[in-house]
Amino acid sequence: MKLCLRSFVVLSIIGFITLTAHAELNSVGSSTASFDVAGPGGLNIHGKTSELSASETKGKVQVTVALTSLTTGISLRDSHMRDRYLEVGKYPNASVVVSRSKLDFPAKGGKSSGSTSGQMTLHGVTKPVTLDYSAKSRGDKLDVQGSTHIDMRDYGITVPKYLGVGVDSHVTINVDFKVVDH
Repeated sequence: MKLCLRSFVVLSIIGFITLTAHAELNSVGSSTASFDVAGPGGLNIHGKTSELSASETKGKVQVTVALTSLTTGISLRDSHMRDRYLEVGKYPNASVVVSRSKLDFPAKGGKSSGSTSGQMTLHGVTKPVTLDYSAKSRGDKLDVQGSTHIDMRDYGITVPKYLGVGVDSHVTINVDFKVVDH
């Protein structure tokens, strides 16, 4: 009887450790992804979407943004951005992948922040990026904010011009989302 009880306890502990080791993140609730790019004369173009998902598989955290729903507030500009420059018919999503081990997760009720490296795929091109992030624990959820800066030319994206007026090639990208750690 003692042997059965010990075996049960040992198997339970191993099962708990296994479950904990395979805990994975999944997005919940509302989220946003946005970008800012500057133009001449103080012009600032701000685009955004709420179609963002975050998940984890095998120790890799992936944040994916649907580019097909990006808007800037001007429908003609949106059409040009999606069709001519981002080519969302061929490349509907952008994603960033980071090893979970490179992230500093906050303790329950705490906060953390940092800078880490990841891989961004945009316009069919994957490049290393530096990501700044912060996370706040709220029960079993994490509120996460992140940002990075890219040069669109590095991803094979032509710098947009309309009627001879163009924007800078440098883009700031921000994300804000919530995840639960299963």
